[in-house]
Amino acid sequence: MFKQGRSPLGYLALVLGVGAAGFVLFIIGALTALAPELVVRLTPIFVVGVVLLSAGFVRTTTVSSRLVRFWLAAIVVTATLWPSYMAVRLGGLPSIDLRKIVFGVSLLLFLYLIAARPVIGRVWGELSAGAKTLTWFVAIFGLLRIVSAFESPAPIASFLAIAWEWVYFYAPFFAVIFVIRENGAREQFVRLIFWLAIIVATLVVFERISGVNPFTKYGPVSADSTDFQAALKLSRLRDGNFRAQGPFEHPLMLAEFAAIVSAFSLSELLTGRSSSIRALALAAFVASGVSAVLSGSRVALVAVAIVLGTVVLLTIVRAKGERKMGTAVTTRGFILLALAILLLLAMPVLQTLLEGRTASEASSSSARLLMLRTGIPAMLDAPIFGNGYGQVVAIAGVQGTGGILTVDNYLLSIGVDSGIPALLLFIGIFIIPAWMAFKKVTAEAGPEQTFLIAGMAALLGLLAVRMILSISYNLIFAFVIAAMVAAAASGIQATHGKPPKR
Repeated sequence: MFKQGRSPLGYLALVLGVGAAGFVLFIIGALTALAPELVVRLTPIFVVGVVLLSAGFVRTTTVSSRLVRFWLAAIVVTATLWPSYMAVRLGGLPSIDLRKIVFGVSLLLFLYLIAARPVIGRVWGELSAGAKTLTWFVAIFGLLRIVSAFESPAPIASFLAIAWEWVYFYAPFFAVIFVIRENGAREQFVRLIFWLAIIVATLVVFERISGVNPFTKYGPVSADSTDFQAALKLSRLRDGNFRAQGPFEHPLMLAEFAAIVSAFSLSELLTGRSSSIRALALAAFVASGVSAVLSGSRVALVAVAIVLGTVVLLTIVRAKGERKMGTAVTTRGFILLALAILLLLAMPVLQTLLEGRTASEASSSSARLLMLRTGIPAMLDAPIFGNGYGQVVAIAGVQGTGGILTVDNYLLSIGVDSGIPALLLFIGIFIIPAWMAFKKVTAEAGPEQTFLIAGMAALLGLLAVRMILSISYNLIFAFVIAAMVAAAASGIQATHGKPPKR
């Protein structure tokens, strides 16, 4: 997996480190008998310390291609097929949450590489200015989220929740942009989500036919999760129409995933060069359409329309060769003008969708409008650091099914909880890589053009969904795609000891 080199002093330090670790284990064993719950809570911190300590005795120069591909596959497959609420219990063993295991190990591996791999600094030098700006945006946004945790009435609980945001979203971004960039990683990602789309569509069709979601029985069963469990098990009906959700927590998340897949599948169908991946893309495109329709969500129509329109428009005007600066700027201006005209033409349809086509949809839209009316003033009252993590529900929440307070706007949640600077940084995490892809595609041709077109469309679709969806788990796709687009637009084709091809 790794190539290593160690001096005699290194071996001596390693022996001393092992002895120290043995002593620490003895202390932990004693504490376990006295305060087992405390030991369980402190175990992750201890593991991180051990990983960083061991990394200090290793000088790693390469990361194997096999490790990189397995790493990426584990993140994407887990994020797609393992529901965020699912915890499997086998006999008397502790419950198994694969998300926490995979993403936790991913974070540990990345921390290990940071400590043991000096090439990380060189990788930073290979990134373009836009990619570096994006990286700073993610880092500062994550820090502002931590600050907002200590603005809340329960700072410790809020900090732990933010820590999981770092594990689930921000750390994978840094891992992808610094490590998971080897040749073929982006192609593997595309093929993988195509296969996952087919699997998800199969599950969704089964759910639609049977009227039962097989994943819901693995939801939480504690006394304080009764409402959540009941909501998951209910057949999701709106005006008599069944709304499938597949392995996701909500039908809107299924629609969001379908929009991502439709962006990459259509881009491959229109500009892809490989016949095998185009055949797979066709199957994934159909599968994403099935999932979007069976989700029964208005957001599916909006998000899919945004991504498909963006893919088609960029495909038409993309550079077939290297363009002069003036021509590229003119092309970008034409595209922006065309998008503005399309938006004006689509306003009547968008207004109908926003207002609601039925009584239940109209009620949902009125609730979202009420959230904005109460949330925006609260955001302006605490514009710098926000009102504190999780306070948006108490401030702008609207009672939904079972009297539970909900907020259906992630952008509003960020602004109210963490402040306007955090909100602008979050939006920038989508806009910066999308703009990088836009500039690259309209300026010159290249092997990454198909991926960049799809990546830009997917990011715009994901940002649109965030305006009417507050559940955060699918954000892992936004951060992974943003990192991959930034690396591709920077002209990075390879890592692991080789300079990028320019």
